[in-house]
Amino acid sequence: MATSPAHITQEVVEVAASTASSSRVTQTIAEAIISRRDPLARTSQAVAEILISRRVPLPPPVPADLVRIYGADGKRKRFPNRLIESLDWELIEQGYFGTANIRLKDEFDAGDADVSGGDLVEIWLDSQLRYRGYVGIPEQQLTIPERKSITAYGRAERLNSIIIGKRYVFPGGADISQAFARVATEFIATRIPNLEFDIQSVGFDVENLSLERITAREAMNTLVEQAARRAVWGFDVNPATGNDRIFLRPKSNTVKYKHQIGGRVSQYSYPPDYSQIVNKVFLTGAEAKYPNLILNASFEQPKEPDINDGNLVQNPSFEQNAVWVSNFGMLRQTNPYTGSWFMHMDGMDNGGLAWTQQSDIEITAGRTYKCEFMQYGKVGENTLYAELSFYNEGGDLLNTKRYPSFGYITSMGTYQSCGFSAIAPANAVKCQIKFTNAVIATTELAGIDDVAIYDASNVAQEGWKIEQGGGDVTLDWAYDLDSKHGYYCVYIKADLGTNEYVRILQTKAARISVKAKQQYQYSAWVKNLAASDVAVKMGIYDTKWNEKSKTLAPGWNFITWDAAGYTPADDVDGVQVGFKLEVDAEILVDATYFGYYHDLGDGSAYIAGTNYEFVISTDDTFVQTDTELPDEVKGSIANYGLREALEAVDGISDSIQAQNWAKGYFGIKAQPVVAHRVDLTNWNKEIKPDGLFKLLGSTIAPAFPVRVRYKLGGDNLLNVSLDLNTERPTFEGLLQRVLRAAKNAVKSSASSASSALSGGSGSGTSSGHNQIHELASSTGLGSDHTASGLTAGQVLQATAADAARFKQLAMGDGSDGSLAGGLDAIYQNYTTNATPDTEDTIAHGLGRTPVGFVVVSIDKAGMVYKGVTAWDGTNLYLKCSITSASVTILIF
Repeated sequence: MATSPAHITQEVVEVAASTASSSRVTQTIAEAIISRRDPLARTSQAVAEILISRRVPLPPPVPADLVRIYGADGKRKRFPNRLIESLDWELIEQGYFGTANIRLKDEFDAGDADVSGGDLVEIWLDSQLRYRGYVGIPEQQLTIPERKSITAYGRAERLNSIIIGKRYVFPGGADISQAFARVATEFIATRIPNLEFDIQSVGFDVENLSLERITAREAMNTLVEQAARRAVWGFDVNPATGNDRIFLRPKSNTVKYKHQIGGRVSQYSYPPDYSQIVNKVFLTGAEAKYPNLILNASFEQPKEPDINDGNLVQNPSFEQNAVWVSNFGMLRQTNPYTGSWFMHMDGMDNGGLAWTQQSDIEITAGRTYKCEFMQYGKVGENTLYAELSFYNEGGDLLNTKRYPSFGYITSMGTYQSCGFSAIAPANAVKCQIKFTNAVIATTELAGIDDVAIYDASNVAQEGWKIEQGGGDVTLDWAYDLDSKHGYYCVYIKADLGTNEYVRILQTKAARISVKAKQQYQYSAWVKNLAASDVAVKMGIYDTKWNEKSKTLAPGWNFITWDAAGYTPADDVDGVQVGFKLEVDAEILVDATYFGYYHDLGDGSAYIAGTNYEFVISTDDTFVQTDTELPDEVKGSIANYGLREALEAVDGISDSIQAQNWAKGYFGIKAQPVVAHRVDLTNWNKEIKPDGLFKLLGSTIAPAFPVRVRYKLGGDNLLNVSLDLNTERPTFEGLLQRVLRAAKNAVKSSASSASSALSGGSGSGTSSGHNQIHELASSTGLGSDHTASGLTAGQVLQATAADAARFKQLAMGDGSDGSLAGGLDAIYQNYTTNATPDTEDTIAHGLGRTPVGFVVVSIDKAGMVYKGVTAWDGTNLYLKCSITSASVTILIF
């Protein structure tokens, strides 16, 4: 049976009577409805009017045109706003319009809403466009029948499907905005029609920018990162035309949004994050212009000793016919494992065993020693064994370890590695290694090569070895209690006698390839553990030893041997570097460097290999003395303990750049990070990522909203959630600030100079000539200048610090010590040595290391040529093939 309007009216009356808070309201409603006897529509109107007149709250109406949807043809689609249950959208710092979600009620027919992927979605509030996006997912929810939600994305999402493949070069630098405009016009505007631009100068320069094989959105984000995130970009709408507009704008530093704590602030959270604190950084920079050529330059590659490192056996590969003692039948022959020789263990038919041995190998009691060797023999023949015997000071045998314990070594027809260990007994001071061939046969092919005995409890270093001329030396290759770089260094304690030494140096396999006539630099950090000065020698070995003595004060010393100290000869294939002690001392050696000469050799930025490396902490002087960094950063290690991190920044190539980067990095990382979030209820003002937000009544500094989330629920109250930034600095941004400041300083200086000259605007002569004017052009003097008494070809030449004159270019008069005209060159007269081919020292007076010289005159038939001593900023060294010649040379 159908329900009549009368039945509905009666139901309305009953409901009103049961729920109204006032009997008078209920009575009034009932009277109005019954007296009118209206159909259902008029009854509803009457109920509404009475409730409003009696100030009884009603659910708020849905704003008209809250959501507008347009199809691909640009025509607006039918979309009743009554279908909306709730919606939310966001504005973000990079991209601006983010995602939007529209949740629909379940009370609609299929024809009520027609939404397709790609449709344009707009959200309007108070007749203002607040969001524009494009439908990505019109979703049918299966859990609730007939319920839908619509997900839309901002225009920036379209950029994820546009690929950039270009490198931009701006000689002399250009503002980031120029690169942004190039990408926008070349790659984006060609794909998005009717696109407008609002691209503003950001104040950060870029010279080279690689945007290869990345999306357009990644490219725009990269540009903002290059500008130290001091800009925002995205898509909004030009209100005058209604077209999409891509923009790049400098980030505002002014407070635009303020709100008092309390009232509509429903939540404010700022939890300090202690988990991300970093106050010491192991930083790797870009590829070094002057790489370190030393293998394992800071001793970070310890290894187990072997035949080359830490081997106590002399002549271990039988390359010299010495040291080893053998009986009959033992011959050095070819077919070695390495080198040119091996020991052929041929027993021959002589009625006895064949053997070879090396004795008097010094060892330490209680240490574990390992013996290794390569053995060769026929397949299936059991012939060879090895013995390691220990002796006391008197030469008495203490014990012997045989390998193998039973039987003999089984040969495989090729070389095979063999090895065993033994512990030196108490009172042992020496050991002996002996190899024995147990088979008597003229055709026996057993042999050994590459014998090693070493202390298995000690380590060696990749690429380094020790040479000892005598004395008592203690060496720890992997000393890890006090290092200058990394975790390890080398410890040496030497108790030397007269004419004795200890030298650590690179192995032959780690020789450094060098170029003839190339200038090199050699440096290291060395710590003197004594209370008084000691001397150490830095050594370079090519065909002979080149040594430079250095005095070490107590503590760590940075020592360097500059380019003037060593230049390889023409016939040098490679060099070994090392350090030599000739006195009793206790030192640490770390952070060695050998490479092409450069002017960054202060040791502050150690280069371990092909990339620049830095170890930086908040305790470093440049951090502690910086007035801009807060005390909490400077005291980070004391307050929070040592917290380390590894960072790789491709743009860093020297210590100044690293320090600039570190100041910004520690400024954020060395103290707890606070992630601010503010939630606002029933907010009636629009907030965008275009200015700082300040919460009044709080000590927290204003911050930039990196994300603004709006949500409109069923109660039609607009709630806002703000994520306020705690951005971290980037090296690019910090470096750009430095470069920008330097450029501005140059521009300011030039502007000041121009202003001082001009004395105002315009041109022409004036008192003091304080006008901008043309001095000369390619065709003649400027209009404000005259000249007299000149000769063609003359140039303006400085004659003193504050004087100049026009003069013909000349090569000088050739007198001793005189300049060669306008050239950076000088004449020197001298008489060559009384002994031919003997080096003369000539003080040149250039104030720099000379490039070369030419002989201007010589009074005898002879040749002047370069000596062996390297030139420097004071002297050059020459030889002459004849004696006592009077020579004039031009040094340049």
